[in-house]
Amino acid sequence: MKNKLFLIFGTRLQPEKLFYLIPIVELVKRDYNICFLNITPLFPSIPQEFKLKKVHEDTVTYKDIKNLSEIEQLLRKFERKNIVALEGGWRLKEQRKVIVYLKKRSVFTISLNILPTNKPNYFAILTNFIKNSFVTHKDYADAIIVDGAYKRKYFESLGYKNIWSFHSHIFEEFLNRKCVPLLIENQNFILYVDQNFSGHPDFEWFKIPKGSFNDFYGELDVFLKNLSLEYNLPVKIALHPTSDEEIYKEFFPKFEFSKNDTFKLMNNSKFIVGHYSGALDFAILLKKKILLIAISDKISSKIADNQLIFANKTGVTNINLPFRAKHFYFKDVTSERYINSFIKETNSPEHSFASLFFNKLNKNAIG
Repeated sequence: MKNKLFLIFGTRLQPEKLFYLIPIVELVKRDYNICFLNITPLFPSIPQEFKLKKVHEDTVTYKDIKNLSEIEQLLRKFERKNIVALEGGWRLKEQRKVIVYLKKRSVFTISLNILPTNKPNYFAILTNFIKNSFVTHKDYADAIIVDGAYKRKYFESLGYKNIWSFHSHIFEEFLNRKCVPLLIENQNFILYVDQNFSGHPDFEWFKIPKGSFNDFYGELDVFLKNLSLEYNLPVKIALHPTSDEEIYKEFFPKFEFSKNDTFKLMNNSKFIVGHYSGALDFAILLKKKILLIAISDKISSKIADNQLIFANKTGVTNINLPFRAKHFYFKDVTSERYINSFIKETNSPEHSFASLFFNKLNKNAIG
């Protein structure tokens, strides 16, 4: 009989990514009941459009929380020493109320990935998280999981002690892929890694009209054709998992598409074109040459700022469309420094995320 509770909460949770890091089978093996809490309805100030994509519904319970007392009803069924609460996704200032609520009830709390991996600069982080989130240490979880040196240093600078240095979900997949060597083909194509700007659910939060990218994709189609001619190589497009293939056939009628195969395509490509997607961390780990295509701030200043920061951190060339020069330049990334800062620390062990996680839980006398 399952006598423990693994509680997961947040406002923009992605269950499939979290269960990739902490697999269902591992939680079940340890006798956990697993419950996802969507706390978005608690806070009217948070955009309500984001929909939780449910997975493993035969094993996982999903609850929309409109009042904190609804969490209390769940807690009553278990001894507090048998409850772990995981705060997932980027942290919004409202979520500190949930952390404080759980800590007052002696629930062991953990925060995972509450700072974006590679987007904001240090000043933006400092301003946002000191002003809006981490006012005092009572607002922290009992433990914080980080995936790069810049996050660890940030929390250390605030005096936080219980920091678990693991690695990003991108590195977890890279680590798993290394265990199954891929056949490297002739590397005879250029890969464009798309982010589904016209339909990605994240961009609804930015209030960007869906049609605003139509002209941009037209310019990008011309650019990719010229790039193909320049290098005498075909271009393939790695679609985002949320992309509608029919729409992309209209955007790029001459190119070959693939979905849910990005890592293999990157591994077998000669060059990679993209924007600032987290998937480009694969390209950096694979030591690929990369070229970035900037998004105009006329479309979205937030996206443009994110990409500029990513370009600065990686050192990758970031060009604007329409591109008038005769030659295109792909650039190697100064990978070790970037990997250490944003993907995994130099000396962090190359064990699975789950093994690191449960080892830490045991050391904290939980689980």
